[in-house]
Amino acid sequence: MTTQTTPSNPNSIKTRFTYRFVQALRKLNKTRSVSVSPSMKETYRRYHMIRVASYASMASAVGSRRAWSRTVLWKIRNRTLHRTLKKKGKIHALRRRKVRENPRNSLNFHRENDLKKLVPGGEGMDFCRLLNETAHYIKCLRTQVQIMNNIVDHCSN
Repeated sequence: MTTQTTPSNPNSIKTRFTYRFVQALRKLNKTRSVSVSPSMKETYRRYHMIRVASYASMASAVGSRRAWSRTVLWKIRNRTLHRTLKKKGKIHALRRRKVRENPRNSLNFHRENDLKKLVPGGEGMDFCRLLNETAHYIKCLRTQVQIMNNIVDHCSN
């Protein structure tokens, strides 16, 4: 098993993401409560904080050039509003699932609409721009996973 190092180019997205994410993890580690066995609530809270730090680091590394990164940063800044909308969205998503289970509706796939829901900020995009944003978003998600794997490999050695 070989571990990859971050690129030496300080302007690359990988380097900027790694630097920001490691800083965010250090900050989270300083605020960690000391307990022998953390509760499920505390474990979930830390998981959520790491997840938010990861997405914020990734979006800020990309900057405001991409619609998905602007949307992610906006959602993080407006977290309370986003939580309210997310709860409403879950109820709506459950209703959609029931409709999709109908065999007559299973033939009508609206892939473009599904893609617009997956990519942050994709709701108002035309199809060509949506594909471009999706490709970049997937590339950044892959980078995020690689960096996180490298951090785990480094810490486990």
